[in-house]
Amino acid sequence: MLAFGVRFLLGRSVAADVSRGNDKDRGEWPPHPDRFFCALVQAWGDMGRPSRERDFLERLERAGAPHVYAARAMPDGSRVSFVPVADEWKPYYRDPNTKKDKPLPAMGSLRIGRDRKERRFVSQAVELDLSEPHVVIGWPEAHENERWTVGDFESAACLSRHVAYLGHSSSIVAVDVVPELPDPTWVPDDQGTLLLRVPHENRLKLLEDAFHAGRRPPLATWSPYGQPRVISPEPNAPWRDMVIFRIQGGPHRLPLVASLRATRCLREQLKGVFRASPFHEEPPEVVSGRAPSTSGHPVTRSLHLAFAPLPDVAHVHAGGHLLGLAILLPDTLEGDERRRVLAAIASLAHLDLEGIGRWRLERQTFDTALHGLVPETWAGPSKTWATVTPMSFDRDPGDPLGESAREGVAVACARLGLPRPTEVTLSPAPFVAGVESAREFPLFRPSPNTLRRRHAHVLLTFDEPIRGPLVIGAGRYLGYGLCRPVGGSGA
Repeated sequence: MLAFGVRFLLGRSVAADVSRGNDKDRGEWPPHPDRFFCALVQAWGDMGRPSRERDFLERLERAGAPHVYAARAMPDGSRVSFVPVADEWKPYYRDPNTKKDKPLPAMGSLRIGRDRKERRFVSQAVELDLSEPHVVIGWPEAHENERWTVGDFESAACLSRHVAYLGHSSSIVAVDVVPELPDPTWVPDDQGTLLLRVPHENRLKLLEDAFHAGRRPPLATWSPYGQPRVISPEPNAPWRDMVIFRIQGGPHRLPLVASLRATRCLREQLKGVFRASPFHEEPPEVVSGRAPSTSGHPVTRSLHLAFAPLPDVAHVHAGGHLLGLAILLPDTLEGDERRRVLAAIASLAHLDLEGIGRWRLERQTFDTALHGLVPETWAGPSKTWATVTPMSFDRDPGDPLGESAREGVAVACARLGLPRPTEVTLSPAPFVAGVESAREFPLFRPSPNTLRRRHAHVLLTFDEPIRGPLVIGAGRYLGYGLCRPVGGSGA
């Protein structure tokens, strides 16, 4: 194992998420492996480009995607600064509104005009404890199962001593070669939910060519990462992975009863990402839930993305408002299609509710004290599950609390491949603290041409523990019927 430990000496990491393009409104955490590789290349250049270290960098770029350990970080805000640009050797500038030349203010006695440009700096705050690295990036082995040599470790130690910053130049770091990698937070995983840029073969040459041409280097390869998985024998719901966004800012808190409008909006925004640059295509079936059929009606029977609210519930002081939103990825989403969907999801930055306001969406890729934003909170496993949003019935049961309704709930579970529940309790009143009555939620309507579906809160009990996240009923793809485990590890 060859691992580098990174300490942020000022207690913050200043680096923008490049997936947002020029909109530097979101920070990058954990630091992408390719960003660290570029820092090593910068150090190599500062050393005068010695041949031994070059050979090491070429071996490192062929070693594949590394494992990443990242300590807990919190968003430190996005600050706007006005940075002086290069001197303009003319005492005027062109007004963009009037298209006329206007004089620039003089700098003292010098007739030199100077303009200032707005720049945005995004940072993540880490604990100012330098006894342990904040980030460890480690390659278990060299290319094609080769072992790292003594010369590799010497080159790594030499390069690490010359790395001064990671990201923006104000993000000052100390880098060391560490003997081992802590339990990794993120590992390469084709079924992962987080895309990180990783170095690849010929990356060093591309960086050199860009440097000599005086242009920005091209982006490296994106590789999916996931958190280490625990193999569990329990039956699983068909959604396994969650991409979680925290809701920030906005004119006010969003109540849980507004969840249907929020999830519909999020789905429409994701569909809009596919129609815009760089995709320029209609949203795929796994996103839109629509596919042409032989009868000409856009329907699909395959699993697709589910959009769910994540409320502040299930504790004494629960406020019942939305902490965030989640996108649930079906187990059937794999390969290149999965990467495209994750790349589109990474572009989501705001939730725009027409006529209400705009909220900022902050991707959760690190630990948080808000239990409602932790995937394990909604995953269980548990034998007992209770809805936090009412379940909409696939067919009108007549009496929403009667035997026909309970049978409809059992059928909804079977449709997801789950065992039949041993006990089903229905009620308009909630079973979870902080959740409102089912009567306060608007009825779910699958499409404008269909009738609204009745709904009720549900308490489910199974013979064996079930692993979530679990969403049941007709509105499951928009977050109605979202269940929270009662007891077990998800309590």
